[in-house]
Amino acid sequence: VRDDYKNDKALLHCAHASESIALCLYMMKGSPADIHHALDTTAAIYARLQVASPTLSLVRHAARTAILSSEIFSHMLSEHMDAASAALIRGSSATDPKLSGLGICSAVFLERAAYCDLQARNPKFRKYGFRMVMAGHVYSLLGYEPHAARCYSCARAVYANSRWHHVDDHITGTLAKQLVGLALPQQAIALLLTRIGSGRHAKGQQLTLLAEFYDLVSEYLQDHSAVGISNFHVMDSGGQSAKVLLIKALVIPAIHDPSVVVFAPANALALDDVAASQRGRDKLDWKHQLEYLLMKEERIEQLATTSTQSSWLDLSVSSAAALQLPLPLRGSKKHKHATDPPPVYMVGEAVYVEFTVNNPLAVEVVLKQLHLFGSVQGSSSCSTSIDFPVSQDERGVAVVAVDRQDISLPPHAEAVVRLSVVPHDAGVVRIQGVRWALNAHVHGEHTFDLPGMLLQDSLESRATRARAPNTTLVCDIQPAMPWLGVSFTRDGNPLPTPLTCLEGEVLTLDLHVANKGSYALSHLTLVCSSWLYVVEGVAAGGDDDDAVVTSRVVGASGHVTTLPTLTLNPNESKSFKVHCSSRTLGPQQVRFLFRYANADNSTRRVVPVEFEIEVLKGLTVSHAIHPSYNDITEYVLALSIHNGRKDSSKEPVPSMTIQSVTSWSSSWKIQPFQSASDAPSSLVPPRPASVLQWQESSTLYFRVSRRVDGDVANTVRLGGEVSPVLFPCAEFLCLDHAASRITALKQSKALATGGSTSSQSHALRSIQSLRRENQSHLHPPTKNHGEIADSGSVKPTSREALLVSPEVRP
Repeated sequence: VRDDYKNDKALLHCAHASESIALCLYMMKGSPADIHHALDTTAAIYARLQVASPTLSLVRHAARTAILSSEIFSHMLSEHMDAASAALIRGSSATDPKLSGLGICSAVFLERAAYCDLQARNPKFRKYGFRMVMAGHVYSLLGYEPHAARCYSCARAVYANSRWHHVDDHITGTLAKQLVGLALPQQAIALLLTRIGSGRHAKGQQLTLLAEFYDLVSEYLQDHSAVGISNFHVMDSGGQSAKVLLIKALVIPAIHDPSVVVFAPANALALDDVAASQRGRDKLDWKHQLEYLLMKEERIEQLATTSTQSSWLDLSVSSAAALQLPLPLRGSKKHKHATDPPPVYMVGEAVYVEFTVNNPLAVEVVLKQLHLFGSVQGSSSCSTSIDFPVSQDERGVAVVAVDRQDISLPPHAEAVVRLSVVPHDAGVVRIQGVRWALNAHVHGEHTFDLPGMLLQDSLESRATRARAPNTTLVCDIQPAMPWLGVSFTRDGNPLPTPLTCLEGEVLTLDLHVANKGSYALSHLTLVCSSWLYVVEGVAAGGDDDDAVVTSRVVGASGHVTTLPTLTLNPNESKSFKVHCSSRTLGPQQVRFLFRYANADNSTRRVVPVEFEIEVLKGLTVSHAIHPSYNDITEYVLALSIHNGRKDSSKEPVPSMTIQSVTSWSSSWKIQPFQSASDAPSSLVPPRPASVLQWQESSTLYFRVSRRVDGDVANTVRLGGEVSPVLFPCAEFLCLDHAASRITALKQSKALATGGSTSSQSHALRSIQSLRRENQSHLHPPTKNHGEIADSGSVKPTSREALLVSPEVRP
């Protein structure tokens, strides 16, 4: 029949026959190629007839054929989805949107073709998005705005966050206008924000978008009865504007959460470098090391003073187990645990939050009233949890004082913002995020998202990558305490970076301490293992200038010094002289740790301080002692001195002069040899051996004879005027003596332990040998011949330790 219609030029009947043939072949599960050929023939005939004489009936026939073709091809295998999509596109082209009643068919066919492209064996996402945009455009021409918005929303899901930026901007802008017409202004505002926050537009276009955004917000605030979203909140403001729109997760500006640092300045006199030092993990390491050193020296002091059987030197080289101390923590990862409590802060002290903000726009952005927000829980004056900055307790008093700042961000600029909160009552303060005002009607809010540490406690936690709660933004506020401020100066000026000194040179620094808290400060203790240092006892400043603050060395090494009689009232300050000396060459970090407490010593806090120094080569001294040849009761002391300095171009007279030599002993004293009187007078007097130019060496000889008086120190002048000694020389001799004795004892024990273990490392040990070893540790052997029996009971850093030493024997 189809061929007869074709021969008779009855094309309309031929198309109907071809359509029926395709339907019969589909129901009989015929060949897909034949079905495809029949449907293509039908569509081609309708298209040719419509060109020749367009009528409404031909449009209906073409639409029916498109629907039938798409259904047949879509119910077949997935490789025929392209044919279904092509049939629908042909049907959409055949239906004119201007025709009444059939115009919507074009949009429906385009939307259906897009879904066919998405359901193909190889999904065509961009073609799906493109045809959805075409369908939305047709819906918009016909006045079906909800359907148009739906199509544009589906297309935006394809092009968002892709490299097709212009397509994404077109879809977002068109969709925002359609949402405004649908009485959904908040959704339109959210879309405009995504387009503005991308930052990929020119300056003029961004200004236009911002003006459109502000106008849209102003219109919305006049009547905000429309359905809202969770990120938008309309609230009343205390200013001239009646209402403002608070937008959560506002992208202007962009806030980098990993850069968030929460800290409180431990040092009241150094607030600038707190955040930089807080970011470094190395500070945590050396701070814990000095705290452990302080705990060890205090334990040695306690055991040596309370037990008569304990020796200072033996305790100084004892292990942590022998001193009953916890093992020291090493490595920054061990200082942080998943179950660590929240950090502790004090009432009345500022808690700073520092983070990085970035302006993604090509125009300047001004942020006003930038401040933190959060909640306070467990306050003593309020039983319930309250929010801040609008936080008042049951008495109407502000619980937390919030710092507010105004900042200006240039185009595409990045800045570091530091905000603070000051708690006025004890409790738990939870900092949630930051808020700001973009203009009079738009306020922004950003909630910090800080992930916790990965849990490794179970296989389930490892498999699910579960994380512990992050307590960085949780502040445990304790009652008020004193607040110590520490600073070092030299001759009234801040310390240079680095501070340069010579090897063995004694530097005199000014130590300034101040109490900026609201309670009295006491029990100040200094810890430093980098330098040999001595704190001068007289304190200047404060209420009583003549008051003497005594210093006492704690432990056996001299690294810990306490000031037991020092008490600083609120807003009181004092200054000390600290004499320091280094024995290590090269650049290094000098690190002090100051521990203090309140008046009753119930709560303690620490202040870490560090600065850079560079130690240059100076004088090096070595000695040798020999019996005297003419007197059996005397000895000859030879001091070999070398000037290792190389900076001869810095001074006009390249020399160093040794003015005097001081000895400290209760049994011996040193005397110079008398010069020969028969030297020829015509010779030019040589340069004294005590004057050394750079890289020169000399040897000085002295007589060592018995002391008959009761003094312990004598000084030998080597020529010229002797400058007065401005530092306590005896205290430095004590520190050097203690360090040498502890080092010698460690070396002797290492040699003894190494010899015994090397011979028994590969042999089985009996129980009796283990018992003998344990008994030797409990009861140390007696002193050797010539060693004073009471040397172990004397503190190594005291002056008596210099006198308790074995006599020199031939």
